[in-house]
Parts: sequence; C-alpha cells; structure tokens
Amino acid sequence: MREEKRKKRYPDAAKPAAFVKKKIMAKDEFHFLLKMQQIRYARNGNVFSLLLFTTRDNSRKEIRKFTDIVKARMRNTDAIGWFDKHSFGVLLHAADSDGASYFAVDIIKKVYENLPSPPYTIFTYPNQWYGGEE
Repeated sequence: MREEKRKKRYPDAAKPAAFVKKKIMAKDEFHFLLKMQQIRYARNGNVFSLLLFTTRDNSRKEIRKFTDIVKARMRNTDAIGWFDKHSFGVLLHAADSDGASYFAVDIIKKVYENLPSPPYTIFTYPNQWYGGEE
C-alpha cells in the first residue's frame, strides 16, 4: 500500500536512490563544490572529509572499475570528482576522519583484495585541511 502511494506521488522514481546519477565532476566543478562545502561549514558547523585517491600508476580500466565501486558505495550527499591530474577526490559530507578512513578501507577491500592499493589521503575540514587550490 505504501509503495503504491509513493509511485503515484513520484511516478518517475522507481526507488529513492535509483534516480540519483552520480557522475565524476571535472576538476573546476569539484573544487567549486569544496569551496561551497566550506561555506556550509561556516553556517552549520558540520565537518566533512575529502578522500583523495592517487591514480598515477593505474590504467583507465582500473580507474573506471575503482570509481564505479566508489560511486556505488557513496551516499546521495557525497560527491566524486577530479582533484588534479593524477588524483580523484570523494567529498564525504558530515564525515570525520574516522568515517572517511572506514570508507577508504571498505572500497580498497572491494577492489583490490590482496593486491597493492592506490595511495590515498584524508583531509577533514576544518582541522586537517589541504590548504588551498590545487
């Protein structure tokens, strides 16, 4: 009964998370989002984390597999984008460094199992931030 009411109310939404398309943002778009998140912090005080994965030694196929798994694991409030030429970032809304570390380890287990994983760095705003534009 409840499902039928939701379908009438939101006919285009098969399931709540199904209609949210997560794309990998371009570098400029991602850096803009980071600045906006800092402004939100000033207003509401919610910490957030930036998780950076370095992809320098990985093939395009490995990067796509890795980012697909990250996108599947992300919440709707999180975002993924290129941070610089060799790194992509995951913006984890309302996540401290422990939450970001848990997310990173979970992703690496799913992708690499016993293989060497790409290096990653965690920055948490405002206490452990990367310090500016890249």
